Amino acid sequence: MNGREKILELTSVRASNRAGITVFRDLDFGLYAGDTAIIIGQTATGKTTLAELIVGTMKPERGSVKVFGKEIGMGNERQAIEIRRRIGGVGGIFDLIPNLTVSENILYPLILHGESKKERKIKLDQLLGQYNLTGRKKDKAFKLTRGEKVMALLARAVIADQPLLIIDEPLDRLDIATSENIIGLLKRLWAAGHALLILTNGRVGFEIPGSKEYQIKDGRLQ
Repeated sequence: MNGREKILELTSVRASNRAGITVFRDLDFGLYAGDTAIIIGQTATGKTTLAELIVGTMKPERGSVKVFGKEIGMGNERQAIEIRRRIGGVGGIFDLIPNLTVSENILYPLILHGESKKERKIKLDQLLGQYNLTGRKKDKAFKLTRGEKVMALLARAVIADQPLLIIDEPLDRLDIATSENIIGLLKRLWAAGHALLILTNGRVGFEIPGSKEYQIKDGRLQ
């Protein structure tokens, strides 16, 4: 019997995308703490809708969406905010704040939590080095390359100690060297105990130990 926390549980979910097209008809999906799931689907098959359902910015037409054991998107906004603070991500509904610096973006969750400046600086300096962003720490986020933005978002998730990361097309428009670097960082996140939900249009090869791959087909995950 699996004794780990089931951090995602979608049961019999029916949902449409923002264009009103039904993308999920009877979706069942679960993810345990520390596991990795790779969801493969072409454009408009429901990857972004799935992310929105999980963070509660979209409600299912039918069915249940539980995150960290609690129903999300059911009118309890305070509870939804607490759940969202435990979720980090890349791409799609997640993004950096363009006019804040790289350092300010990475530190944003700690500022919200009221952590001391001393503690923030120690953590920031470590992460800037690990994610090759030291030379960019004072630059505004809108000046970053696509690869640097991905690394800054991953660093923000690490500094906030978010147990669930939704990674939307992390290798999109990246060269081979940068892609390999990002894959290496994702492996380190998995090894550190983060649960990863990777959404991709078909590019695989993440090679994260124990990961499971799913195809979006006919409104379900197969």
